Amino acid sequence: MAQTNVPGGDLACMLRIERSGGSEFTATLENYFGGAQQYDLLARAALAASETSGELPLVHLQATYLRPAPCSVPLRLTVESVDDGPGRALRRVRVAGEALFAEVTAGFASAGTGPDYEPRIPDGLPKPEDLPSTLEVAKREGWAEYAAGPIEFRRVNATWPPPPEERLAPHREWLRPRVPLPPDPRLHAAALAFASQFYSQWEFEWRTGPGFAHDRFAILDHSVWLHGPARWDDWLLLDAVCDVSRGGRALGHRRLFSRDGHLLASVTHAGLVAVR
Repeated sequence: MAQTNVPGGDLACMLRIERSGGSEFTATLENYFGGAQQYDLLARAALAASETSGELPLVHLQATYLRPAPCSVPLRLTVESVDDGPGRALRRVRVAGEALFAEVTAGFASAGTGPDYEPRIPDGLPKPEDLPSTLEVAKREGWAEYAAGPIEFRRVNATWPPPPEERLAPHREWLRPRVPLPPDPRLHAAALAFASQFYSQWEFEWRTGPGFAHDRFAILDHSVWLHGPARWDDWLLLDAVCDVSRGGRALGHRRLFSRDGHLLASVTHAGLVAVR
């Protein structure tokens, strides 16, 4: 098989934007396995919005993807101020080139007071250090050309594709940047946005089984809520399910847990799903 294009292993170097005007930025999406990826676009939009929001932390992103964006060419990220108030800000980011590719709404807010509660990380999970590496699994299953890029991921579920009796269970992966991120909270928030949609087909393919049609899959809308200070300096657990699909449209849900058990982010995304 021909060598597949992959970005380098340093996520911080990959996620870069340049200011081209007061509220306008440029970014060039990576050639990630033969094309641009939506999670790359989402993370760049998060960075652009953060650059105009002062010191307020990112708490929510909502993206609508209109058409596939190109890789390896500069795109314009135009940030519009929608609302500002005490301890909050709302921004809209339009990602365009020859056409409009996506619109991303970003919400920022300072921490307030109120009750604190959260679900806990599932019990009894294997430690990521005790699981095979991405490359080891990829060589065993025949997709070694994809075992690269800035994220090391280790599957918690033992078998792929899953037997029918396991398809109702969540799909779980441990994720970690291959190169540690520098201590910039805006970059960590963007990296969590990247993780929130990383390999977005996982839960849909897990539920659908071997007939899942990769070439007809697409995410249309994606939302992620960050539940506290954004930090990604250790393994995090991706817990993902797809519990409804009808008429070629499916809804997936994800949760990102820190290794010590706290819920970092909640995710919902809607996609087109088909079988061969």
